[in-house]
Amino acid sequence: MSATLKQLERRVGAVEKKLAKLMKEPGPAPIALDKKNNTSPRNGKTAPQQTAPKVGWAAIAKPGSWIAKQLAMQPEISRLADEVFAQMGITGEPTVHPRVIQERMIARGVNPEDNEFTRELIKMREET
Repeated sequence: MSATLKQLERRVGAVEKKLAKLMKEPGPAPIALDKKNNTSPRNGKTAPQQTAPKVGWAAIAKPGSWIAKQLAMQPEISRLADEVFAQMGITGEPTVHPRVIQERMIARGVNPEDNEFTRELIKMREET
């Protein structure tokens, strides 16, 4: 089943609207704690550890969903990637601009017009 460009644009628009709405919502209210023993003044029970409000995909991912599982693995993936890059001697920001890489690919016979997604990216880049 393939989706048309218009359908994909509608879907992306809906996701962007939902994400914008979620980004505007305030996070959970902080719980006042007794600083000495980390307990709530209301009931004396230890309060749960406060976490930063979720943003981006983490804010809209349903618990147990595929995307939630991927997001949970991301810190480990990033750590491993950093470790591998360090072993390879790769540090810092890329030194070659994406435009140069694209030109090199074209020189080696890659035709960016072969892929609709690539064409769309090139069109969007030229609009900016």
